[in-house]
Amino acid sequence: MKRILLSTAIGLLTTVAHAQTVTTPSVQVQTPAGTTVVAPGAPIGIEVQGRVVRTGPDRFVVVDSGAREYTFYTSPRTVYWQNTAPTAYTNVAVGTAITAWYTTDGQKQIVNRVNVLPTPVTGVAPAPQKIVVPAPTTVVAPVTGVAPAPQTVVVPAPATVVAPATTTREVLPVLPTGTSPTNFYNPTAFYEGEVLRVASDRVVLRTAAAPEVVVYVNPQTTYRLGERAVALTDLSPGTPVRVDYVVQDNRPFARGVVARVRNP
Repeated sequence: MKRILLSTAIGLLTTVAHAQTVTTPSVQVQTPAGTTVVAPGAPIGIEVQGRVVRTGPDRFVVVDSGAREYTFYTSPRTVYWQNTAPTAYTNVAVGTAITAWYTTDGQKQIVNRVNVLPTPVTGVAPAPQKIVVPAPTTVVAPVTGVAPAPQTVVVPAPATVVAPATTTREVLPVLPTGTSPTNFYNPTAFYEGEVLRVASDRVVLRTAAAPEVVVYVNPQTTYRLGERAVALTDLSPGTPVRVDYVVQDNRPFARGVVARVRNP
């Protein structure tokens, strides 16, 4: 009897010991490479708002409304936001409007936070209106001894609705010239196209929106082919280029011309 009770007690203790051993599986949350997910907080550093003109693996260049250029270096602690949600550095593309906060580390400007601003909505021309012309009115003479003279009913001519002209969003932001008679608003501070010809004081381009765009140059203008410095005379016709410019005396002056190697 004592042996039976002792065996039963040992079995119960073993069962209790096994019942108190609980294994909790670990959960690991992974985020895409290059994305830092944090709760939004107050930005740290100096605020700059502008448009991205160049990007690299660990840095990007921004030009603000005063034509000042900033080179921001990224770090693993840099956070990126777009429309109140976290995003990645890959969305900081050339032409994107951003707000950045940075601190300095020696000679470098280290960006702490980047807010990608929404793209402005362009105007859409209203759909053409349909004019409905009423059917001709039939006049019925009253039944009398003498029928009245027939009446002539004049139907007005249908109205012509002219749709507003489509706004062209490129070419020169200056007055018309002999070589470029157009005068449209350009919302960016750069042109992309191919070289038509060059002169001692200008580069003439062809863009997707205009057959000719004149951008003036001065001794401060820089020229690059990839990572190599070149001269104005190296820009042969047909060379694809990007021209960053500022407006001075109501004319666009090139700050820098970056040429790309044409595909064979």
